[in-house]
Amino acid sequence: SPTDSPPFIHHLSHYNAPNPHQSVAYLYKRFCDVRAVEFARGYRLTPTAVEPLSFTVPRLRTEYFQDDLFPATRVQWEPTLTADQWFAGQNGQPVYISLKPEEMGLLSEAQPPAPTKKDNINEKSLPIQFEGDIRLKSSLAFLSGGRQKEEMIIQQMSAKVQFKEDEELPQDNYEGVDPHEWVFNDDL
Repeated sequence: SPTDSPPFIHHLSHYNAPNPHQSVAYLYKRFCDVRAVEFARGYRLTPTAVEPLSFTVPRLRTEYFQDDLFPATRVQWEPTLTADQWFAGQNGQPVYISLKPEEMGLLSEAQPPAPTKKDNINEKSLPIQFEGDIRLKSSLAFLSGGRQKEEMIIQQMSAKVQFKEDEELPQDNYEGVDPHEWVFNDDL
């Protein structure tokens, strides 16, 4: 989504089509349904059909114009210069319009929503347990090197399993196939 201020382009979520397409064409912003918070509309050409595309942003307060999503839009459907003006070396200034319907108020100017019962939770009513240094020292997120993390994981696993190198493992006592019954690819 392009804007006039840095970083000029904002990343949007991905769209994965259910089947291959041959082409995609987007309409001008003025064709978007801003009441439904639709920020892009277009058509997708598939081998068997032309399918409409609609991209929307989920918002709670759709009764307001989402001015954070819909800045003034450039008028791309009308030329800023005639051909004669352009050949004469003139530069035209782009024209911008607002997509805001007259009957909608701006979200940025709206009163904040009234707090719900869930929002009124007193912080003192929530018990917070902090393990302090013990938790921080044992956390792998604070280790910088890959080798250091690997050694810490092995130490923690060994402590939980209580494995001793000189002890016999339980699976060593299981009965199974005799060693001479194993077939290797080299034997075939």
